[in-house]
Amino acid sequence: MRSESRSSLYYNAYEYAMTWQQDEIGCIRSLDQKKMLSHIRMRMDYEHSRNSIYKPYGEKFNTKFTTRCRDNLEGMRALLAAEIQPKKMVFFNNFLTVYTNNLGLHGRLMACDWIESVDLKRAELNLPPDTILLKNPQYQYRTYFRGRSLGKTQKARLATWVTTQGSDIAASKSLREFLDIETRPTRVYWWRNDATESYYYIEHNSLQYETMLSMICPGMVRKTLPIIKKQ
Repeated sequence: MRSESRSSLYYNAYEYAMTWQQDEIGCIRSLDQKKMLSHIRMRMDYEHSRNSIYKPYGEKFNTKFTTRCRDNLEGMRALLAAEIQPKKMVFFNNFLTVYTNNLGLHGRLMACDWIESVDLKRAELNLPPDTILLKNPQYQYRTYFRGRSLGKTQKARLATWVTTQGSDIAASKSLREFLDIETRPTRVYWWRNDATESYYYIEHNSLQYETMLSMICPGMVRKTLPIIKKQ
């Protein structure tokens, strides 16, 4: 376990963060078995369609939805669905982070033979409240997004705005990938690529960018925190 200096608990509620990699983990997002199976069918149909397109050119893509992969997804879905204590799940590519106050979950995850390792962090509350601490900050503020559906038009407007600001703002890696999805589709996002996540953010040196973001995407700003240099 490693400690992470913070000004508050994760999402103001959770002491621990557990992250691991698992193929196609996004399929279990709802923890509902029927929805998981539906997502798997959609993904497999997509793979079949892609192979049909590229087969005449001598290319073939192997499916990741092997029997083992599907069994592992069901195993993780059932394990997390059985966790009755409060938790928050955040999906990114083939990684899942579970925020919880239940340290015992780590042991149950490590008992899964398909998981190689679980990164375990504990929030250490030793920073001033409502701040971001960075070793080499480049900007003064960080503005976090709300998780919500945008639609293609508003998403395109957001992408244009972020691009035209140049170095005046810095978008998080996950936000940059989200805004680039239409030209570089990925296996995870293809069925929900118009929805932002609450961990997306931009960094900037003026609160005017918070206002501008609110004008481009009304209601998008979740919070803005000052960034301070780690001593």
